[in-house]
Amino acid sequence: MFQVHNQCGAPQSFVDTIYATYPKIQDFAKNEFGIDRSFLFSDVVIIEKDNEPQNINERYSMRNLEKLFHSLFGEIEKLQSLVREMPNWERLVKDLMKESYEVYHSEMSDCNTETKGRGKIFSKKERIQEINILINELRKIKNIAKANDCYEIADTIDKIVDLWKETSHILIYVEYPIVRFGFYTPKREDICLCYQSICDDIGTKLTDEYGAFVFAHECFHALHYGHVRENPGIRKWDSTSIPAHIRRRAVKESLAEYFSLEYADRMLTNSVYSQAWKAALAHPFPNWGYAGAKLFSLEPMYNGTGKSNSLFNAVYYASIMDMEIAYRLLDSTQSKSSDYDDHYSISTGRFFLKESTRHRPLIIK
Repeated sequence: MFQVHNQCGAPQSFVDTIYATYPKIQDFAKNEFGIDRSFLFSDVVIIEKDNEPQNINERYSMRNLEKLFHSLFGEIEKLQSLVREMPNWERLVKDLMKESYEVYHSEMSDCNTETKGRGKIFSKKERIQEINILINELRKIKNIAKANDCYEIADTIDKIVDLWKETSHILIYVEYPIVRFGFYTPKREDICLCYQSICDDIGTKLTDEYGAFVFAHECFHALHYGHVRENPGIRKWDSTSIPAHIRRRAVKESLAEYFSLEYADRMLTNSVYSQAWKAALAHPFPNWGYAGAKLFSLEPMYNGTGKSNSLFNAVYYASIMDMEIAYRLLDSTQSKSSDYDDHYSISTGRFFLKESTRHRPLIIK
């Protein structure tokens, strides 16, 4: 049995909740997910906050992304002033500003935002594609401008093209800042829970329950890691390569987040469940790995059956052998999920999940 080390003076009720929750999590993994395995951890350490600075490559930081967008907007505004006497060119540049700003606004917002148009929510990939189309049209304008000795227009377009090339690259690999409520450390085989951070996010009245949700998430990491470690592919648990790191983190966090959200749905209050979903959907998948839980939640809509977790099981067991294959399985469902965007709306506060034991829509306040 693990030991709980209360290093920050968290209330005894919080400590008691952790001890009481563990057998429930074990039973839940076995009965609801068919995973009857040990959880690879020996200690739970309760600390106040995770004070270790997040290790983010500056190039892929939100701060750098914001700088790039402001530079891009400056050049687009300059181009707008240069083509005022050319209505077709001006219309194209205005469209470019509008699309670029929508991407910027979505990335800088605390939660996913909806892009109106075509009656659906655009994914990050689709938004980038929309801007790429406009950039290609700009290249045509540049050739015409050069042919007519309008070198200032051509030079400004060159700057926009170069800026967008770097900006779109960073968009794909950007690392979002995060306040961790807990974390699992494979080398030490322990789970840390950040009591004050949990309390700050949910409030003192629900801290014990929210702690149980966070504990369930970290327990799944411990279970998952223990299973992966039995295979020679343990070196594939993580990667120093930015693209591979994002994909593998997306797999691990999607699985753990969906497991803990399902646990919250069945075992905890609606307030905890709603708050947990708000955090999960704070940014787009795959850079924000937790958002992949949405893909598992929508999966039963596609197969037309009441059978849940078939996608979850496929991704989980693929990840035991190869994280890249698991990611491709998960990523392939994104195109399907866009067909069901009418089930999800942050602006109206509703996200209609698959049927659960409570048969309820999620209400995000």
